[in-house]
Amino acid sequence: MTIDLTTPAMPDAEDLRDLRALACSILDKYAADALTTPQQALPFDESLWQTLAGSGLTLLSTPVSAGGSGAGIAEAAALLSAAAEYAAPVPIAESDLLAAWLLTAARLDVPEGPLTSATCEVAISDADQRMVRIAGAADRVPWARNCDEVVVLGTSGTEDVVVRLPTDRCSIVPGHNVAHEPRDAVRFDLDLPRDSVVPVPGGLAQEWLLRGALARAVQTCGAMESALALTIE
Repeated sequence: MTIDLTTPAMPDAEDLRDLRALACSILDKYAADALTTPQQALPFDESLWQTLAGSGLTLLSTPVSAGGSGAGIAEAAALLSAAAEYAAPVPIAESDLLAAWLLTAARLDVPEGPLTSATCEVAISDADQRMVRIAGAADRVPWARNCDEVVVLGTSGTEDVVVRLPTDRCSIVPGHNVAHEPRDAVRFDLDLPRDSVVPVPGGLAQEWLLRGALARAVQTCGAMESALALTIE
């Protein structure tokens, strides 16, 4: 599989407005009630996720050759801001900006369905000629309980690796942050095919952190915009 990791051209303002309008039309239909729901924790919204996926928005900045829409960071930021304004209970940033990005960087296939990602120390040992044993523990993983896979950026001695972990083979302990968003503990000790554990450059970890920080900053701004509008109303 060949993945194009070149940076897309910067979109113009009209394209960003059109993208935001598309996102808001979907969010207004499926997630508008979240702003008036008196409960603190909102469950994962499967219908919203499927609609966003069908519109190419759940893998917006993932390369086309990897199954995404091939957009850039600017488009992803516009989508994340809109989703945060509606308090949309789906892991868009985790799936696209973090998990799918790690998979494309490691030249691994990007699966369909919701994804999340984490970083932690891992222990890797030989199981047999085709398999390796990998064990570790990741804390405060967003939406792990609702995702098909956790894409782990693992540190093993002096080497960093990217690993696809099927959540149905992991131990997941549900938790939440102060905003009552899912932040789960993921424990794993399992055999995986050797080609699903891929060594990656050490600088990948720093970029992963920066992408996550960007996503949370954009989401915070979107939530503040919504809070301001609700206060004025």
